[in-house]
Amino acid sequence: MTPPRFLRGRLAVPMLAAAALCLVLGAWIPWGGLFVNLATTFIGVVLTVFYVDRVIDRARSLQWSEADSEIRERLEQFANLSVSIPRTALGVPASVIPWVRPGPNARDEIRAGRRVIAIEHVKPEVRRGLSSFTSDQWRRLIEELGRLHHQGDRLLTLFGSRLSPHCTRSILAIQNCIWSMQCSYATFPDLIGVPDALVPPNRRGESGIPVKRAYETSLAESLEQILELAADFPDLAPARSA
Repeated sequence: MTPPRFLRGRLAVPMLAAAALCLVLGAWIPWGGLFVNLATTFIGVVLTVFYVDRVIDRARSLQWSEADSEIRERLEQFANLSVSIPRTALGVPASVIPWVRPGPNARDEIRAGRRVIAIEHVKPEVRRGLSSFTSDQWRRLIEELGRLHHQGDRLLTLFGSRLSPHCTRSILAIQNCIWSMQCSYATFPDLIGVPDALVPPNRRGESGIPVKRAYETSLAESLEQILELAADFPDLAPARSA
């Protein structure tokens, strides 16, 4: 759905101005019938866009209301997993998860709780926790994030036409962070998660620890970004009807 302000500025105002100009010209030029017809056409376009299209969109939204509710649940699960995977990997206890009572405000409370968990409990543990990860812990984390990436692909493939642009951007941004982590891990699997004492030097005999630290920092930043994106995951209501 195109934003109303954009339609007003790029469509309604020029069309109405053109219609007014045609009416003025019709009063002064002999073939005024042509200008009257043009004015009618311009006004008809505005009415179609601002009234008829809105009615059609509303009817489609009502038809899709039940399906949209199920899609919204899938998206909520994706956002929740974007927090729970790092939380579990870092050993943050489940006791930080707030209890939510069923009711009309439950969804808002869940989203607010997700933000608290991500920003106040999990994100502060990222750098300290990842610095002590073993190779097996890294492998499990990357595998879990890979499954999350796949779930994002499924959501975009199955429901992309029902998502708001903001929601689509958030899913893609989380996927980009996961892809960055996967690339870093695949580049140096023999450094990431290896104890400093066992990190081999490079061919020039220089320590590989600075490279390891740089990649660990990059991985931590990407995981922090995933948490931030999940914490601020947008309104999941669809923005346009297909």
